[in-house]
Amino acid sequence: MFWTTRSGKKNWFTFSETETIRQLTDFRKCSYNCIVTSDHSKLKQADVLLFYLNEKPDWPKIRYPHQYYAHFIHEAPPWLGNSKYLKQYEGKINITINFRRDADVYVPYNSILSVKSDEVYKPRIPHENKTKMVVWPVSHCRTESHREDYVSELSKYIDVDIYGACGKLICTRAIQQTCMKQWETNYMFYLSFKNNICEDYITEKTFQPLRYEIIPVVLGGGNYTRDTPPHSIINVRELSPRAF
Repeated sequence: MFWTTRSGKKNWFTFSETETIRQLTDFRKCSYNCIVTSDHSKLKQADVLLFYLNEKPDWPKIRYPHQYYAHFIHEAPPWLGNSKYLKQYEGKINITINFRRDADVYVPYNSILSVKSDEVYKPRIPHENKTKMVVWPVSHCRTESHREDYVSELSKYIDVDIYGACGKLICTRAIQQTCMKQWETNYMFYLSFKNNICEDYITEKTFQPLRYEIIPVVLGGGNYTRDTPPHSIINVRELSPRAF
């Protein structure tokens, strides 16, 4: 049962997310015939109550002995300090749902599936047709990861075009897909640098460029060798700005 909303949505997992549902049902040993609902009138029948950590919990008046309380979060740990409801969850949660591999229910931002094929991939946009090197869309200019320092040093050796609040170029979230199509035509590399270096934290900023003809350059705490396709990204924690 969804007890809180998530960004205004009453139902924030779907049956299409079968792996998430499977892991949750394993806690109560129920089958795939379990019902997912936000109808609070069915509280007594609910085996698991889902809370989104940035929402006010408004705890049920009765907590039945058979029930598990689970909380879900997809943000990095430093962000949690901004949640005014964080302390209200202490000591009341049985199940953690997040991007960490050691969470009770592991929910990554994206997953990579292996495909068997003998075909050699041919780029839609030949590299020799590209006229620019690096694009970086960014809105937070000072970060705990100090990604801005890396980019500052990198800019001494290679051109970096910065879009958003930290640069002079503009691409809003509303037209980001349009921008990606333009960027893949012109740029070789896309900087996917995280605000924080957190274990297992790999977000859509890494996976989105993989859908386009542009190479993600990553900075983060995730295991990119394990969680991204082979030879698909460049990890700057293994590469100095000068060596880039």
